[in-house]
Amino acid sequence: MQEIRCIFKSFRRIQAKNNSPLAGAYRKRRLSKPSLAKDISLCCIGFLPFNISYKHEMKPFESVWTLRVMDQLEFDQRFMSQALGLAQAASAAGEVPVAALLVDPQSQKIIASAANTPIASHDPTAHAEICALSLAGQNIGNYRLNGLWLYVTLEPCAMCAGAIAHARIERLIFGASDPKGGAVISGTQFFEQPSCHWRPQVTGGIMAGESANLLKSFFRQRRS
Repeated sequence: MQEIRCIFKSFRRIQAKNNSPLAGAYRKRRLSKPSLAKDISLCCIGFLPFNISYKHEMKPFESVWTLRVMDQLEFDQRFMSQALGLAQAASAAGEVPVAALLVDPQSQKIIASAANTPIASHDPTAHAEICALSLAGQNIGNYRLNGLWLYVTLEPCAMCAGAIAHARIERLIFGASDPKGGAVISGTQFFEQPSCHWRPQVTGGIMAGESANLLKSFFRQRRS
């Protein structure tokens, strides 16, 4: 809670220094600190998108700040749902159910999509992320994919994290974490290493339950 208080104090000083309209409004109306503090803490541990924006909204008996988390969350869930659909198709084909989409957030168009195909393609590198990155590069005619967002149903491994850095992906959004094979928030935490020269914004836990259940169901059937 001490850290949250520091955030509030710092943010108020910045608003006052910049003569923002929020500065005067804040002095007149109190922000609901417990609610916002909860949202900030959730964002820090990955349950909500990290890139939070604020909207100035003057309405009777309401806070002057409205946290625009749900807008981003709904946007992410829309594309993650499509990725999960591809992952289900991969599962039906006997591949590990992981899929990825590359999205242009400005146009909201899918630039490329792919699912795991190592078995069908006889290629150990044919992870969903690698296939989607390769296809996107061909579609836009550039190996740098600046400005694009990558949605993937499972936390990327070290190989895929390296490819994401090389492609200069702006934002990575993944579903379930992978404590055994992941390399973003698990394992080597590739983006935190000094040898990594590009670090995307990272949001984890989007539709994590659905992704995890799909994987559990797939491996349960394989074992039976």
